[in-house]
Amino acid sequence: MSVSRSCVIRVLSVCLGAASVLGACGGDSSDAGPARSAEVDLDQVAEYENPPRLGGTLRVGLNAETDGWNPVANRWASSAYIVANAVFDRLAAYDPEGNPQPYLALSLEPNPDATEWLIGLRPGVLFHDDTPLDADAVKTNLDAHRASPLTATALLAVERVEVVDPLTVRVVMNQPWATFDHTLTAQTGVMAAPSMLADPDGARNPVGTGPFTFVDWVPDSTLRVEANPTYWREGMPYLDAVEFRVLADPSSRAAAIRSGSVDVVETNDPASILSLAEEARDGTFQVFTGDPEDTSVTMVALNLAAPPFDDPLARRIVATGTDRQSSSEIGYLGLFPPAEGPFDRSSPYFAETDYPAYDLEEARRLHEQYQAENGEPLSYTIHIPSTPEIRAVTEAAQERFRSIGVEMVIETMDQATLIADALNGNYQATGWILFGDPTLDRSYSFIAAGTVRPPGQLSLNFARNDDAALTAALDESRAAPDLETRVEAYRVVQEQLADRLPYVYLVRQRFVIVTTPSVHGLADWTFPEGAPGRRTPAQLITAGAWLSP
Repeated sequence: MSVSRSCVIRVLSVCLGAASVLGACGGDSSDAGPARSAEVDLDQVAEYENPPRLGGTLRVGLNAETDGWNPVANRWASSAYIVANAVFDRLAAYDPEGNPQPYLALSLEPNPDATEWLIGLRPGVLFHDDTPLDADAVKTNLDAHRASPLTATALLAVERVEVVDPLTVRVVMNQPWATFDHTLTAQTGVMAAPSMLADPDGARNPVGTGPFTFVDWVPDSTLRVEANPTYWREGMPYLDAVEFRVLADPSSRAAAIRSGSVDVVETNDPASILSLAEEARDGTFQVFTGDPEDTSVTMVALNLAAPPFDDPLARRIVATGTDRQSSSEIGYLGLFPPAEGPFDRSSPYFAETDYPAYDLEEARRLHEQYQAENGEPLSYTIHIPSTPEIRAVTEAAQERFRSIGVEMVIETMDQATLIADALNGNYQATGWILFGDPTLDRSYSFIAAGTVRPPGQLSLNFARNDDAALTAALDESRAAPDLETRVEAYRVVQEQLADRLPYVYLVRQRFVIVTTPSVHGLADWTFPEGAPGRRTPAQLITAGAWLSP
């Protein structure tokens, strides 16, 4: 029996933080921006030398609502992380080099073979209900994740969690896991008060250790938090409150920050990004984005467990006939560059592979071979959301494939149905967004063979790519304490993906934060000991944010 749409929506989040469908960047691109993106500057943050100013309410425009705030039970994508970072703290966060460092935790130490990790906790940290963040609370959280239908796959390598002493937790693995700390930067590293986890209505009443305490939430409208007077980071937060407003349409977010009704917006709409970045040149706004290594990949996923894409030749025809540069220009104004694989070229893990270059004549030749072998032309249906730019990209591809005799049928549907069909295997090709972290650790459940299930059963490996060599390389990367071994393991992963072609890459997607000039401390957030953090929109930390007059 297939899994329900509501259940499937809840399953997607933990390993990625932003696993989604192709249209997640979508919306109305009516906010006219510059026609070319070559000169756009997405790092325009003014220096402000005055000390932080106390007080004020920060108003943040979000691109989507979330179904709840329980890190064990609710689906979180980028917008949810922005809210959650105000109420909760994560055990770890990324430094500028993409390495996890302790944040809420005081220390994260593996044993020599990475089969055990010790999590050391800071003394005196309290949840908003005045209970301590101690080893029992951390064990309660991790055990809840391990038992959760939503988050358990992110912790499959965990054998058990033990309390060593009041401020130390031991996590015992069933295999070496040298990159376990990456998981603690995600939803599984968020620490909720045990009272919240036990509360049937806890998803609507979040209780964390974060810089702000929950006040009220009107779904699809606003969520308000106020300063935590006993926050463990001395002197923080500087703000009195933060108000989050859901502005799902990208043009409405652009209009809101232009009108001054919000101070911050997140956006991955290319037209809005280009126009707001252009206006930032004269100081009207500030803009920043994540490291190129953190850009997720917009793609077409193919179902390897069902015709026609159980045939490698069919997959190669589609990959060879896909013009990634054209997709970038038609759908994304050239702002989102063509994708070449899981990693951006700036990543130390990027590897050159034999992924097919666009060659329509070669695709035609391969299709002639396919017809000779199968007695009929290649025909398939692709699922997409109804956003204008996605339809434009897909219709251009449809005409291109039709010119070589391939029939691609476009079927639009709502996001919930699209996701449910993908994870249940009820599709041939579907739009999707994947990857987007410094390593592949948080994508493990989506690409490793261990989560492959037959069509009709929930499979986080939605392409159903049952690749033993890829999985062995992923396991080797998890066991590797050194960069060189991990680089080699990820090279194998990329080569296997290029050979088996479960995904047809399109573009690397950018998320951008836009603020008014009065906002400070968001782009250049710091760890508790003062070291700089990584600029990542989904890692937006409001503890050190403040407003100038």
